[in-house]
Amino acid sequence: MRQNIYRASLVAAHLWAAGFPTICPHTNSAFMDGIAADNVWLEGYIRILELCDVVVFLPHENSEGSKAEHSRAVNLKKSVYEMDSVDPEDIDKLIRHLDVVAHVLG
Repeated sequence: MRQNIYRASLVAAHLWAAGFPTICPHTNSAFMDGIAADNVWLEGYIRILELCDVVVFLPHENSEGSKAEHSRAVNLKKSVYEMDSVDPEDIDKLIRHLDVVAHVLG
């Protein structure tokens, strides 16, 4: 779990540094297991996702929550970006993609 939180925070930090406001569910609810039922977290993150222009998925995100978020993003026709890794080259590739999306959305 700590590894996933670290990877997500690394990507989020790079996105913020590149000027892209970012919501990072991994860090928002880190270490809060048991505070609320799993469905509370999922429903909350789905509501946040509905407000996003782009939804980024890290590699190997296979949790039930991640699958539900991915499905909802696709159903809402959100721009979905699935990362191959969190290596610097792939983070740069994500940032270039977001530059294009931002240009298109105006």
